[in-house]
Amino acid sequence: MTPRLPLLVIPLVLALAHGADTVPAVRGEPPAPPTAADASEADRLLEQFNGAKSVAKRGDGRIWWQAGDGPQAPAWKIRDIDGSGDPRLDTPIGLLPVARRLVTEDRLDVLALLPRLLEHAVAAGLKADQLRLLEGLITGPHLRSPERVVLPEGVLTKKDAPARPDGDVAALEKSVGAVLAALPATRLDEIGLKTLRDVLGRLHRRDADLKVDLDEVAPSFARRVVRSGWLKTLGIAPAAAAAVEDAVRAAERFAPVQLYAGTDSAGRELRLAEVKDAFGTGGWTLVTPERSAFAHLHQKPMYYWSTPDLHVVIRLPAGADPTASSIDPIEARLLHGNQPLVRWTREGGMTTTDAYRQILPAKPRKTGKESESVNDFLPPHLVLSGLSGDITGVVVAKGVLRPPADLSSKETERFFAQAAELLPDAAQLDLIGQYLFTYVYDSPDSRFPQLIGNREDKGDIHQTAEQTLGTVTGGMFRGDCDDLSELYQRIAERQGRTAHVISLPQHAALAWAERGDGGWHVFVLQTGPAVEFVAPELQAALGKAYKHFDDADAFDPNGLGLLLRFSGENTRSAWRLSYRIFSEPDYAKTMIDVQRDWQYQTYQRGIAKMEKMVKAEEAARGEGKADTANYRELSGLSSFTGQYAEAVRWHRLAYAATPVAEKLSRFYMRQEMISHLLDAGQIDAGKAEAEDVLERTLPGLRAELGPSAIQVGLELTAVLSGKGGGKLAPLAVRSLDLLLNQTVMPTPFSREPQSLPSQIEAVADWVRSGQFDRDAWKKSDRLNRVRRMMQQYVGTAMAAMSGQPDVRSALTEGGPVQVAARAVQRWLDDVAFNDVDEPGEVLLRYDSAGTYYRAVLGAEPFDRLLSGVAPPAKADGFDHTRRVGGLAQLPADLPWIACSVTYRCDRLFELFAREKPKPGDVAAKAAFRETIKGLGAQVAAAHAAAKRLGLDHPIYAHQAHIAAVVVAMITQDKPKLSALLDHVADMNDKRLRDDTAQWMGDVARFCDLDWYGQAIDLWREHLNYKPKWFWIAWRAALTGGPDAHPHALLVAERAAKEFADDPSFAEERDFMKKLFALAPVKPAAK
Repeated sequence: MTPRLPLLVIPLVLALAHGADTVPAVRGEPPAPPTAADASEADRLLEQFNGAKSVAKRGDGRIWWQAGDGPQAPAWKIRDIDGSGDPRLDTPIGLLPVARRLVTEDRLDVLALLPRLLEHAVAAGLKADQLRLLEGLITGPHLRSPERVVLPEGVLTKKDAPARPDGDVAALEKSVGAVLAALPATRLDEIGLKTLRDVLGRLHRRDADLKVDLDEVAPSFARRVVRSGWLKTLGIAPAAAAAVEDAVRAAERFAPVQLYAGTDSAGRELRLAEVKDAFGTGGWTLVTPERSAFAHLHQKPMYYWSTPDLHVVIRLPAGADPTASSIDPIEARLLHGNQPLVRWTREGGMTTTDAYRQILPAKPRKTGKESESVNDFLPPHLVLSGLSGDITGVVVAKGVLRPPADLSSKETERFFAQAAELLPDAAQLDLIGQYLFTYVYDSPDSRFPQLIGNREDKGDIHQTAEQTLGTVTGGMFRGDCDDLSELYQRIAERQGRTAHVISLPQHAALAWAERGDGGWHVFVLQTGPAVEFVAPELQAALGKAYKHFDDADAFDPNGLGLLLRFSGENTRSAWRLSYRIFSEPDYAKTMIDVQRDWQYQTYQRGIAKMEKMVKAEEAARGEGKADTANYRELSGLSSFTGQYAEAVRWHRLAYAATPVAEKLSRFYMRQEMISHLLDAGQIDAGKAEAEDVLERTLPGLRAELGPSAIQVGLELTAVLSGKGGGKLAPLAVRSLDLLLNQTVMPTPFSREPQSLPSQIEAVADWVRSGQFDRDAWKKSDRLNRVRRMMQQYVGTAMAAMSGQPDVRSALTEGGPVQVAARAVQRWLDDVAFNDVDEPGEVLLRYDSAGTYYRAVLGAEPFDRLLSGVAPPAKADGFDHTRRVGGLAQLPADLPWIACSVTYRCDRLFELFAREKPKPGDVAAKAAFRETIKGLGAQVAAAHAAAKRLGLDHPIYAHQAHIAAVVVAMITQDKPKLSALLDHVADMNDKRLRDDTAQWMGDVARFCDLDWYGQAIDLWREHLNYKPKWFWIAWRAALTGGPDAHPHALLVAERAAKEFADDPSFAEERDFMKKLFALAPVKPAAK
């Protein structure tokens, strides 16, 4: 838009714009008529402009840059081309160089504005040899020299920028020091304090000074969080917290580092400045009586950092402060260099140029032959943000998505509604994750979920969508993969989509499916680029989606991994349901309702719902022809209520209903069948099924299974090792050999696929080679998969070895046990202690070492070696990666095994295994209590040592708590149990609460009924968590069998009485009574 000119300058403008003889008149010489040589030169000059419409040869034989042929059209004579390739214009101040693109792009707006700029230049006595006609991001067309800038409003002169005070960052560090000194007075535990210190330690840093990965807190984001009042929510003294907030604001105050200043004809201030805060963040600002604007780098997408640098220019209402964090733009432009990509105005909305998709292709990410990014990836958009980076909104085709302005429910509702309306597809929704959401690790302390974790110290807390929006600061919210997934789910459901949070290896994402070109499209939104998978059949499209994240993970369309949340818990739970939930909303609703019955352990209602569904399907299709997944659901419900034979029956129906063509699904179901048969005590049938699977079915499916055979092997070997009362130990080794030792998969360490034992050797060699790249080891997705699989292999192999009746003989026979033992030993020697992300994880590796030694030496000999060994006196400076290896390493490992909480807990918990008999007479009970007290004391001592050595970890606190609950239950320590249940209530953590309830059920058969009733009264008094009452009851029944039926019924009776307004509890109690009367519920066979 051409600025309107004051009336007083119009006569001069007309003269300047149309005076062909203006320059000669100044010189006092008449114009010379053109010669033939002049004409030839003019033609050559004209050719330089590539047919620009605004450049023409006039009748005088000269080349003109003109807005048209009429006498009133602005026009300027082009004299020549300078050494930079820019044309020079005849002007009143001499030959003025003009940025070439302004001419070749036919910028008539610049032509119209030039008279006004020249008027100011003439008035200021400026000459053309000092100036150049340019276009700036925020100034627009202007004349510039090193010392002067001529704008339509007037002339600005370069000034010395006032020096910024040096003390802002130092003052920030000092204020942080005061908070650090006061931290011990807070309720934060040591691990929580570590995470807080990590965030505070970043406040005085520049982003550029730290190599910050996507999962690390950038210093600028840490400051954004702190100035929002975050510290006060953690119990920091208000005065100390306010001092840090003030110091952050002072250090983030913008000050000029380059300054041009002047006044207009009325004496009003003109100011053009490059401004930065104390950390180097900033941009250019312009303030005149008519304009307020700023320009800075456009935000980079969170998960697409290879985008080129783009700039955004934002125009504010006249008089607005361009350095303010909160802005109210009236116009914004996105540019690549000087090339416009997107323009938005408050009145007209967004427009996009064709250049946008040249700079940001719609399909930038490819793997192999198939592009996996969503269609229209990074659709045209523009982020409205202040110089500080605080975001006001994201401009899209349908409007501006504005983050919540505050934490009110009204603003939350407004955001959900606006996002659902403005972001109609996956590519648009992905913009939330790219710009409005910052990845951070979860708090390690569930009492303070607002804490920000890090790689070394973190928890696993799943925020609700409202809680995620409640973290908003500077227009951005924070969380991890499950938090973003739930936020996406809330918006997608408002759009009418049937969307689910799916469970992936070490990841969560949102997915939904739609019919479209090419069949079914499955969209996945995540903390990563949005991806899309297409196949003719829904099952195949879902298979592509799930396998995309880990090709070695077994995929069964009849049992897809999901994450569901019930009853307001702070984490979601993992479940498996049929692919139908993605295409049939009513079916999905019913099945999720059944999972709610699982959550409350009101299994009878779940069974009734599923039987009704199955009967209806069989009535329509024929007997035995209901949906496979529905039979499987009934099989699972039967298993969890101790009806193991019924579980086998339902599973056989599920297998028969699965089409023969679905070979892998049928294979996975046979693996599940083995477990059901063994639970039902049908050992011979389970053994026959396992032999058939391993010897006859597996060979024909190995190619189709590919790397997923490893996942099958891990699960099947664990079943055969843990069930069957030791009768299936040879089969466990056979499974280990065929599915784990012999399965090969692609690896970063070899051109040829390798087995897991070979990969362990390759990784060990790499570690020893001197070429070991610890950074890649921790951050590479491919290497993380290898690490995870090696850990799983080691655990499974040790379980298989432990189950052998004569492991020493097996180790000398040169067979699969020896192969596994050699791999485990090599992993312990060279890999395990390099495979540690958090300092406390090192004690998990010593748990593995202790378990291995115990397996190869025998339980009793190893326990004698460990007896009386004291934990190390200190950990500082000890390098756990420097190992002798083999049994020579044993003496050095024993002190660390002694303080492994996990190892000590394993020794305690194994005494409550289902096959363990409970003590009979009074003397045996007393001895058992003393044994439990002693093992509990070892757990407590190990945890105390881990804390003292600086190796604590949230998992150890969890394990130590459960051990203390077990000891309190067995020793009938009422005050201790009360305190432990209060702790559970205070932590409000799903896993801690679930496990506490589980163990109160698991130990039931070891408690006399009167004391058990008192313990349940304590549960009601201190916790009374409704969804876990029947979890206690069913665990008592399933682990204790008939001996614990009175205990289970005691819990069921009290639950039904406590929640008399919920008929499902009374129904579950009656269902339990009926089952116990028909046939005693026995523990699953071992």
